[in-house]
Amino acid sequence: MNHKVNSIATVAADDYARQIGKEAVPIAIKWKDLVAKSSSCKEVQNVLEALKSNEMQKCSRSYQVVENELSEIDGVLLREGEIDDTVYDKANINDAMAKLKCKEYADARRGARESEVEVGDEVLLREEDKGKLSCNFGNDRHVVTSKQGSDIVCENPSNGKVTRRNSTFVKVIPKTPSLNKNDSPVGDANTQQRPQRVRKQPDWYGDVVIHALDE
Repeated sequence: MNHKVNSIATVAADDYARQIGKEAVPIAIKWKDLVAKSSSCKEVQNVLEALKSNEMQKCSRSYQVVENELSEIDGVLLREGEIDDTVYDKANINDAMAKLKCKEYADARRGARESEVEVGDEVLLREEDKGKLSCNFGNDRHVVTSKQGSDIVCENPSNGKVTRRNSTFVKVIPKTPSLNKNDSPVGDANTQQRPQRVRKQPDWYGDVVIHALDE
């Protein structure tokens, strides 16, 4: 019996809460309704007249304090408040500093460093792994045409194909120094060599003559 009474009370409470939830949903006021309500309010109309005639001393103290913030649009009294954005500025600064610290820590852990690829360098592009015997980079040479951060755009001189890659997907080809026609090859005359021991026959052989045995 008690269980049945408790279940009925629970259902009634749920219905009541559901009904309150339906009735408590806020509904936005339309502008025309707001204009109608404002025109029928005697206090609002008195404040608007005092605001236009610059006689706010006739109104109550609460309106006189915020006189500089009051305005009127279509007969509706509005108040323009000022938002204190100092809290938001501090929050943005703290958030930026925290993100910078996290980035510095991650870069240090991963050993990140700036890319050494420059515009005009010849590079090789990384290829998909086709097997354990395949090379990581292709054989076609590309010339870097532009660079923005880690984004690199290079062009294949043979066919004119333009490719965009991350800096981690390219490998710089070392530049070989060009020889001048007037340069002469450097000899090995001044090359320092390691000292060598003197090779000779041991002294204990004396005057013994060693003959080779013919087969």
